[in-house]
Parts: sequence; C-alpha cells; structure tokens
Amino acid sequence: MEKRLIKWKFLGSLLGAAIGDSLSASVEVFYRVDYEIFIRSIEGIEVLIYTDDTRMMLRVAESLIENKGFNGGRMARILVENIVGSPNRGI
Repeated sequence: MEKRLIKWKFLGSLLGAAIGDSLSASVEVFYRVDYEIFIRSIEGIEVLIYTDDTRMMLRVAESLIENKGFNGGRMARILVENIVGSPNRGI
C-alpha cells in the first residue's frame, strides 16, 4: 500500500477514535446504554472532552513515530507516565 495512503488511514483512525471517545465520555461509566440515553447525553454539548483513552492513544502514536516502530522500554515509560500524570484516568 502506498505510504501516503497508510499515513492518511492512520490519521483517520486516530481522529475516529478521539471523536468516538469524546462522544461516549458522558456515558462511559455505564455497562450498557440505549440509543435514546446516549443521544440525550450529547444533545447541547458545545465542547467535547476526551478521556485518558485518547491521551494514551496519542502518546502511543507519538512513541511509534519517534522510534520508527515499537520500543518496549519507551512504551513502558509512557504507560507509567500516563497512569501517574492523569488524575482523571479511568473516568
């Protein structure tokens, strides 16, 4: 696959995950949510927030880019930094 196309697919997957995380952040604590509850939870929202899931995804992507692939030591440091440095993790 062409390198440029892979880059755009990768960016699209990051954007899609961040948007999905933001839209579902208000109902993240529920085990199951029906459509009406979900729609009511996002109606009128002007600014979307994101959770620790998006923060971690971005840090992992940065590490993969910086190291031109997977680096276990760096990834472990990122995981620890995210846990220690994120007061809202798991919300």
